[in-house]
Amino acid sequence: MICFINLLETRYEEYSEIFDKANVEMRDFTLEFTNLPLDHEFGGKELMLQAQIWNFMEKHVRDSFMIPPPG
Repeated sequence: MICFINLLETRYEEYSEIFDKANVEMRDFTLEFTNLPLDHEFGGKELMLQAQIWNFMEKHVRDSFMIPPPG
């Protein structure tokens, strides 16, 4: 049983290392936002502001893929 647990732990560590190298996650970078709107514009609901920021970022990333390469 102990050998099996050790094998699972080893396999998990190997998998997580491969996964981390192959994927980009929010924990891999930090975004800093300035000049944010006042709380009353979103009814004091931070979740609404987060949703608007996320939509803004998704739109710009999507649009950046639509720009033809120079030349």
